[in-house]
Amino acid sequence: MKVVFADEQLKHDPQTFFSSGAQVPHPEKPARAERLLQGALDAGLERQLPGELGLDYALDLHSERYLNYLQNIHPRWLRIEGGSEETVPGIHPDPRSGGYPASATGQAGVHQMDLSCPISGDTWTSVLWSANTAAQAAHNVLAGEMSSYALCRPPGHHATRDYAAGFCYLGNSAIAASALRERYARIAVVD
Repeated sequence: MKVVFADEQLKHDPQTFFSSGAQVPHPEKPARAERLLQGALDAGLERQLPGELGLDYALDLHSERYLNYLQNIHPRWLRIEGGSEETVPGIHPDPRSGGYPASATGQAGVHQMDLSCPISGDTWTSVLWSANTAAQAAHNVLAGEMSSYALCRPPGHHATRDYAAGFCYLGNSAIAASALRERYARIAVVD
């Protein structure tokens, strides 16, 4: 069995997390994935680098507006005088009643549901390669492998169509399922 993983996933290195009223070191660090990768290799899995599979599978799940936000918010955020180095929402406007905000701070509040998903200059790279990892593992199965381990980081099971939450930016399991639907009508996702 193969373990699919790209080193680019290690670039996302969030610094802080607001938990129970206190700012603490962020728990979703690159070392978590490094330990999982080493465990997979120690168990005899063969490492495979994912291919660049683009955004088609992500667009099956996520809105184009949200993907554009993830790709472009950080440079806009850095233009905020006195702003933090990571994009973290301070407000959560309701786009249903007031439309889509034009400001970086308003958009952060729309697309980052909680304070667990800060965005740095390297986040999009890691998020994209995490999605490529999920799609590559699905392609391995489509090519005849019985199983394939997608070591996705950042993880994805809390992400929704339009927002990041719970350390997750893109729905990697759903991205893999989208790739598998090229051949199979029904896909089971167990979380």
